[in-house]
Amino acid sequence: MDAAGGQDGGSRRRGVRVQVPLGPEGLDAVATGRILELVPEKRLSYTFVSSRSGSGSSLTDSVVTWTLDELTDGKTRVTLVHSGITKEVYGDTDAGWGYYTSQLARYCREMVGPAGDA
Repeated sequence: MDAAGGQDGGSRRRGVRVQVPLGPEGLDAVATGRILELVPEKRLSYTFVSSRSGSGSSLTDSVVTWTLDELTDGKTRVTLVHSGITKEVYGDTDAGWGYYTSQLARYCREMVGPAGDA
């Protein structure tokens, strides 16, 4: 069954509130949201609201979706879509996801090895 059916554990997590500090220590920024969909080993979608003290900028009514696709060579394609953002916060959002996706890639290289290693 899918996440809505509940056998894979996804429906138990749907609607759970999360709060995550953003950026390096000393940066007073936080993201909050609710899990919208969780399909283990396939997809995670959640609302995303972030704010940074003193910046005057925040994201509201945006949704982040991570999708994992298994490729034929044993690798996994990770797709990140952040929808519902405005032009005013696009630059900060783009820079933020650039940072976090590079950290994810670094972690994967350390844990699994460089691309092409079997």
